[in-house]
Amino acid sequence: MKLLQKIYVGTDDFFKTSLYLKELETYKKAFPSAPQRELEEMAANIVTKTMPVYEEVFKGIKSFRSNPFFSSFVSFPAEMYRTTIHKFTRATAEIASGNSVLVKRGLERTGGLAVTLGGAVLAEKTTSQSQEIS
Repeated sequence: MKLLQKIYVGTDDFFKTSLYLKELETYKKAFPSAPQRELEEMAANIVTKTMPVYEEVFKGIKSFRSNPFFSSFVSFPAEMYRTTIHKFTRATAEIASGNSVLVKRGLERTGGLAVTLGGAVLAEKTTSQSQEIS
């Protein structure tokens, strides 16, 4: 079990680090004269808001973890809602910024949301149709 946990944490860290570096690169291009520390804080904030971070789960949701009927699985859907809202909010702000670098990033973010959410809807419809056939 410890090995699987290490693999999960390592994978999670890899993707968060990759996103951090991408956001840092984007914001360096968008604000070339901004202080490095400020850009690093912006990139870290974006990662925290747009990737699942279980320390960010709402307190009310966390209280369900001790309930045997809900277990720890309530955190994942809660984080999906939180991160989707932040991704959408960030994307719209970037598109509205007028900064060409941020507009491009906002459009990329919107495209990612569209594919993710569209894929979820398609998977749900496909699953429900296949269950009707059985």
